[in-house]
Amino acid sequence: MLRVFLKLGMSSFGGPIAHIGYFREEFVVRRRWLDEHAFTELVGLCQFLPCPASSQTGFSIGLMRAALYTPVWTRAIRAPADFGIALVGFVLLTAWRAPPFLVVVLSATAGAALASV
Repeated sequence: MLRVFLKLGMSSFGGPIAHIGYFREEFVVRRRWLDEHAFTELVGLCQFLPCPASSQTGFSIGLMRAALYTPVWTRAIRAPADFGIALVGFVLLTAWRAPPFLVVVLSATAGAALASV
């Protein structure tokens, strides 16, 4: 997915409305990640949100493809302790505004410690 968005980001010119056309061609016609109806509804929703519609559309497509359709986190959480680590990481990121790198290092350390027990 990174390769697809990098290619679009490096080669798409023409402003936000043109980007939506590039997204449609790439994600609906070529890759078939979304059907025409879902893409149209997504663009309509993203035009309602603050920020350029193309940025919101690209973010939403990436979120739906990476986080909702093939969620990595469901493969990583196998026990209650794993859920606890994820929950603590979420709280560190959102409530305490900890740097993401620190949260990743702490979560990996906690996971390694639990795995060795």
